[in-house]
Amino acid sequence: MKDTLEFSTEQKQVSGIFYNNSHNGIIIYTEDTDNDKLFYLKFYNHLLDGTGVKVEDVIQLGNCDTVTQACVDDTDYSFPKLYVIDGDIYLTYKPKESKKRLFVLDRYCIENYLLDEESICHAIQAYEPKSLDQIKASFDYGNLMNEFTNLMVPIYYYYSILSEENKKRKTTKTAGYQLKKLKDLYDFQSNRPKDVLINRFKEDLHNELLNLSGIDESYIQEKLNARKEKYPLTIDSLIKIVSGKDYIIPFLRSHAAKKFNFAEPKLASWKFNSAEYFDVSICNDLRDKIIEVYQKYKKGA
Repeated sequence: MKDTLEFSTEQKQVSGIFYNNSHNGIIIYTEDTDNDKLFYLKFYNHLLDGTGVKVEDVIQLGNCDTVTQACVDDTDYSFPKLYVIDGDIYLTYKPKESKKRLFVLDRYCIENYLLDEESICHAIQAYEPKSLDQIKASFDYGNLMNEFTNLMVPIYYYYSILSEENKKRKTTKTAGYQLKKLKDLYDFQSNRPKDVLINRFKEDLHNELLNLSGIDESYIQEKLNARKEKYPLTIDSLIKIVSGKDYIIPFLRSHAAKKFNFAEPKLASWKFNSAEYFDVSICNDLRDKIIEVYQKYKKGA
């Protein structure tokens, strides 16, 4: 017997109206089913600090398709609301479009906004009682991010091409590729990438592409070159197209735990501790969209 009640998407949508009790609040509907409500509230209200608008509640509806369809089906305008979905792998070849009440993040996922040095060092500070300057000097954020860029961005070139080609050939609700676990790519005991396994994995991805109809070596090289030109081997490319949730935060978290000798915290705790320190200027479009939706509601109310 289950201990908790489960609600349909429609019930979750309707529940928003009961939470919107203030005159300056908006409801955000987003992806995931995990209990990350407190993180999301902290994230969005840090983003909106000083604007006079706040997020009253964040309701998680499920995967990207569920959130998108819920937005399409929603004809209710009794309270201000915005649906938000991840940019995901699609932003590397065919970004999803934001619409009237649907906003598509311009990074792989919301965790990708928590990756600046300030946010990371504040997250570490929750477990290591040192000044931020001491943490920054010891942690060597820039070199770690450069190392991870060289490891992960080339793998995401292949993820991107596989996703694009599989989407062309069949109707699928998945991204069209299988994520490799970080522990299979990086050895945290020696602090070194597992080069042999990485090269083998990229060969497997390459061969997976060759097994698709109409694809040869020259086509793959053309697609790889296009990805390299659009997303060169830079930290900016890393934090935009590589999953912060699945790869970048776990990588930095593991290094921090080892460096400062604390037990590796859960992802939810790490996110919560950094959610009020990220650089809000990287989310100007999201902030402006939230304010726009709220102001339109107030004018029509």
